[in-house]
Amino acid sequence: MWALLWKDVLLELRTKERLSSLFVLALLIILVFVFALGPEQARRPEIGAGVLWVTLLFAGMLSLQRGFLIEQERGCLFGLLLTPIDAGTLFIAKFIGNVLFLTIVEAIVTPITLLLLGSSWSPLLLLLAAVELLGIIGFSALGTLFAAIAVRTRARGVTTGDVTPFARSSPHGQRQSHKRAISRRSMA
Repeated sequence: MWALLWKDVLLELRTKERLSSLFVLALLIILVFVFALGPEQARRPEIGAGVLWVTLLFAGMLSLQRGFLIEQERGCLFGLLLTPIDAGTLFIAKFIGNVLFLTIVEAIVTPITLLLLGSSWSPLLLLLAAVELLGIIGFSALGTLFAAIAVRTRARGVTTGDVTPFARSSPHGQRQSHKRAISRRSMA
């Protein structure tokens, strides 16, 4: 299990693909909320909590998708399934990796969020780390299970699959579809 976790950590240290995309997405979500909210709304504790959880959920979805997709894109998933390890060990290694990466992101994103929303210092903020960690653990456990199931289905790229119909319904997408239809007719 530790070798599988170390492989994921080493791969991330080499490519920096997962953490960099998580940080960019999390910061964009926070900035959208900061600019969308008024100054008096942003200072309310419920708003800050909502911004943190929305950021965690969207960054977590991206992280979960990347966890197993990297294995499948590089053809390593079949190799991992052929090794003499229990499938539960693979799940636990991916789960711990997801918890690790999301904890790193939240450890950096939370102070930035609190600073940008103008939250005042309170001793209760010390409990925020424990609550976030418990949320990350629960989210990663369920999300890793669904990601493991979804990686073998055709609908694994749900985020990109949902965007495709919108892209085709835009004027540019309609022109491209029309051009492709004309070129197919001329080839036939």
